[in-house]
This record gives sequence, structure tokens and C-alpha cells, in this order.
Amino acid sequence: ALEVRRAVEAERNNPVYLVNLGRGLLYSGLVTEAEPLIRRAMAIREKLQGPNHPATAVCLNSLGIVF
Repeated sequence: ALEVRRAVEAERNNPVYLVNLGRGLLYSGLVTEAEPLIRRAMAIREKLQGPNHPATAVCLNSLGIVF
């Protein structure tokens, strides 16, 4: 149980996981649930890699699907 908890905690700050989960929710029609995850992924990407990095653009593209 401790290993699972650690894995979940690690994923909370993993932008790849967050944007993928957000996109899955989007495609399932759960836009309200998806948006905060994608925004969080984008904030992490911007902080780590900057606003002009291609990985940040992927998050921005996913956020564009929300609207």
C-alpha cells in the first residue's frame, strides 16, 4: 500500500501524466474535471521548461480543446 501511495504522490507533479489524464477526461466529455489537470500540467511545464518549449505547447493545445 505504501508503494502505491508513493507512486500516486509522484504522479501528482508529473506533467505527462496530468495532461494525458486530462485529455482522457476531455475525450470522455468530462471537461470540468479535465481543465484543472491540464492547467496544472501547463504550469509545471512552464516552470521547468519555459513558455516556448514544445512540451508546454502540447499542454496549451490540450487546453485549447477545453474551449
